[in-house]
Amino acid sequence: MSKEDTVSIQLPESLVRKAEDEGLNVSKTCELALERRLEALGEIDSNGANPSNSNSYNGNNNHVNGNNGNHSNHNHKVSFSKTDVQNFCNRLSAAGRSSLRVNAVKGKLEKLGAHVNWSCNLNDVTDYLNGRRKEVSNRTLSDDIQAIKQFFKDMNVYWIEKIKKPNLSKHRPKVVEKEDILNLMNELDHDKTEDKYVYRAQAAVHLSAVTGMRPWEIYRLSWEDVDIEERIIDLPAEKTKTKEERIVVFNERAQKRLRKLKKLFPDRPFINKAIYLITNKMDEKPELKLKHCRKFFSQEWDRRNGSTRIKEMLLGHFGSIDLRNYNGQTPDHLKDIYDEVGIKVLD
Repeated sequence: MSKEDTVSIQLPESLVRKAEDEGLNVSKTCELALERRLEALGEIDSNGANPSNSNSYNGNNNHVNGNNGNHSNHNHKVSFSKTDVQNFCNRLSAAGRSSLRVNAVKGKLEKLGAHVNWSCNLNDVTDYLNGRRKEVSNRTLSDDIQAIKQFFKDMNVYWIEKIKKPNLSKHRPKVVEKEDILNLMNELDHDKTEDKYVYRAQAAVHLSAVTGMRPWEIYRLSWEDVDIEERIIDLPAEKTKTKEERIVVFNERAQKRLRKLKKLFPDRPFINKAIYLITNKMDEKPELKLKHCRKFFSQEWDRRNGSTRIKEMLLGHFGSIDLRNYNGQTPDHLKDIYDEVGIKVLD
């Protein structure tokens, strides 16, 4: 079949959306999957390309060692560069991935590149990951593997599929009480300086605990997103994990804290290292993390018999058909319901 001869293939919309979110070219991926299957059946040559189009794999990446294009042989070295990593990250950004996620992926890939001197086969990647296993948690290792597999699949390197993620133990959610949040805020002012950077870190904890916002949603806030007087945060889609905009409500104590924070930091409320700048100086790091404040919000909401649907709306969990298509609420309605539930950290 020539490049001009094409057919339409119907795929589940959810599958296509997930692939696009991962920065994958759906059409190209389907084509490569079919070619790989045909290769296994002996229909095309061992280079992974149709004999009538022997250059089909060379258009996007000129860094594959050996011009035979044999990307399924795990002994063959694959060369890549910082430019390849940057181009891949640019495609992730174009697909709507957050700058925090893209930068994290870039760091992981550049760390691998430096370790293998920018050329590797399956054994090299395996050795690198075995070394990482001794240094990091299974969760971090799993994130590393996801980034590496995503990158090499984008380069049409098939042997990377032999790398498997570690099994992650599933534990019961950590129970977070109001006292835990207060203790964390007190720990952040460990040397009792009460300077503005400590105040900012405490504000991040307080805001997350009473809104359920994710850490990086808080870090990416701008003052334009926050209506302090109305006690509303209008989170745009590009600043949320699910790429779905939502309204967030906070209470009057958080309102007072944000008023003061804006005077201290008029340009932007938070930075990515708002908490780290404080905890990095501490000999004993707090056990509770900013991510646990979101758990507190969810658990405290249920402890106060709040509506689960409204909680999911505030947290940004729009998985159900009801929330996606029917259950819309105005900011005033959300505020009324939120105030009735009455989540508080500071009295």
